[in-house]
Amino acid sequence: MTTPRSPRAARPTPTPRAQTVTQKQPARLPRRHDEADFQSQVIQYARINRWRVFHAFDSRLGSRAIDAGFPDLVMVKDGHLLVCELKANNGRVKPEQTDWLMALQECGIRVRIWRPRDWNEIERVLTTYESEASA
Repeated sequence: MTTPRSPRAARPTPTPRAQTVTQKQPARLPRRHDEADFQSQVIQYARINRWRVFHAFDSRLGSRAIDAGFPDLVMVKDGHLLVCELKANNGRVKPEQTDWLMALQECGIRVRIWRPRDWNEIERVLTTYESEASA
């Protein structure tokens, strides 16, 4: 004995409708990803220009080894020390980051807060730091 087919199963599969393709803005990357990409670019450029670069793990997590807010990069070249906090163009410097930067600056260390829009300055500083340091 055969079971009758339902009327639904007997219907042919509809052909897909022509879909309208709309231009969408690319999804905005999360700020953390933006900063990570920017940081990689700065590190690469610094190394090309013969800077020694130190980057600590994510200091926001804190640990016994590092306090929260420690700057992203510590760079050394030819007797010059440069400490940088890197931010996305719309990123905010947190109070604990400001505290670290001020404490290091009080020790005579040059500190910078850099964003992607500061790339011209980044290139200038990393390629001609000696002339800036003496100014």
